[in-house]
Amino acid sequence: MLTKFWEAAGGKLADRWFGLAVPALLFWLGGVVAWGGVSTVDSLAARGLVLAGGLAVVGGSAVVVGRLTEPMLHVVEGYWPLWALRLWRPGAPVGDARFQELHGRIAAGDPSLAPVDFAEYLRLDRRLRREPAVPYRRMPTRVGNILRTAESLPFDKYGLDAVVVWPRLWLLLPDTARAELSAARQAMTGAVGAGLWGLSFVGFGVFALWAVPVGLAVFGLALWGWLPGRARAFGDLLEAAFDLYRVRLYEQLRWPLPANPAEEREIGLAVTRYLWRGSDAAEPTFEPPVR
Repeated sequence: MLTKFWEAAGGKLADRWFGLAVPALLFWLGGVVAWGGVSTVDSLAARGLVLAGGLAVVGGSAVVVGRLTEPMLHVVEGYWPLWALRLWRPGAPVGDARFQELHGRIAAGDPSLAPVDFAEYLRLDRRLRREPAVPYRRMPTRVGNILRTAESLPFDKYGLDAVVVWPRLWLLLPDTARAELSAARQAMTGAVGAGLWGLSFVGFGVFALWAVPVGLAVFGLALWGWLPGRARAFGDLLEAAFDLYRVRLYEQLRWPLPANPAEEREIGLAVTRYLWRGSDAAEPTFEPPVR
């Protein structure tokens, strides 16, 4: 759900890089002409054209892959066309029944529990925490469930809808938090980009058949090996940003701070509605600005 926010940020970086690269290339070409005249350019034509062509191909392909990374991540998350989603039926999370069984036995102090049972319980607890609790929030992919859960937890805990609140909260985060989140997001898109490069490498199979398995191996390793772990790291930081800095949002909006967790969720719901649609209500009374 937050993909568009990060897609816009990534697109701006790509546009900025491309906007700087083209003037720089023209600058140095003009400098060569100024230094040695047109004859110098002619004498360097072969090497210069090859170098410029190589740089253009490498730089252009990098821009193309950079532009395709966010849409590819969108697909990997499970944001598919409606006709495809209608063919997919979410089932119960794998291991949920076993987790409930072990949880009940642990809560009851079952003396027959073995260390391996407790280890299994902890493993299932960590895995199930990465899957949305309600069926309508589930995604058809593992990465999609990891990120959807991270985006849903602020609403479940504080009543704050991440899609509505995040652009505002992002502006209030300290530089260190934004840097950590950006780095974690770039690690995710880097894994997707590696997958795209691997998939593109398959095209060299027309020249050498070994390129096909190598490209497919990189594609699979990037999307199913690297990406889930990086998605978990990003999701943890996203959740932590709401845990630690949501009070800044209340203060900046001059909203009364909640007195307890139950009240906070009601206040969070009210803040979400206020930011999404505005309000002309007389309540709550705004707090004095924080100085």
